[in-house]
Amino acid sequence: MLRWTPEAEEAFAESKRMVLRAVALEVPDWEGAMDGTNPFIILADRSKRAVGAALFQLPPRIPGAPATAPRGSLRSSGVWSKSRTEQQSRWTVWEGELFALREALHFFKDLVQGTHIVLGTDHLNNCMTSTTGEMRQPAKVFRWLLEIVAAGKMRCAFSPGAANTFADWASRNPAERDLILSLIHI
Repeated sequence: MLRWTPEAEEAFAESKRMVLRAVALEVPDWEGAMDGTNPFIILADRSKRAVGAALFQLPPRIPGAPATAPRGSLRSSGVWSKSRTEQQSRWTVWEGELFALREALHFFKDLVQGTHIVLGTDHLNNCMTSTTGEMRQPAKVFRWLLEIVAAGKMRCAFSPGAANTFADWASRNPAERDLILSLIHI
């Protein structure tokens, strides 16, 4: 079991500072996102205290290149995270994961509204409708699903937790982070 010590907290804070300095955000391929040849990819996740997401897209196709030609690695167009309230932290895993997707779409809406979007989640229930007893508040969940579907041309992709590392990192948000950012006006 990992013990969270002041040294571990400082190492975590330093690693976040290093990532923030190293990340180069890319200009999106708008044409590909609109016609579906290069959809946006949103990877979202939730942790016990926060939700987070990352917005990606493949590099645009080289004009005249075959459709099967390799295109390179995913390019980052944005990163987002937000602390969860005490009430939100009591939601089921499915509600928390769905909330992360909904909030990510809301945050990135100026970029992705009306485009083709692949939603990557490590919670398989978000890729299908559930009729299990896991829904405590079905009206809320169905309202969120309608909001998600209305944001663009959606496709859901299951990404196992071990492969969803960037969104997982973004969701590991200290509880006081939002307060600190508001105090320093970022």
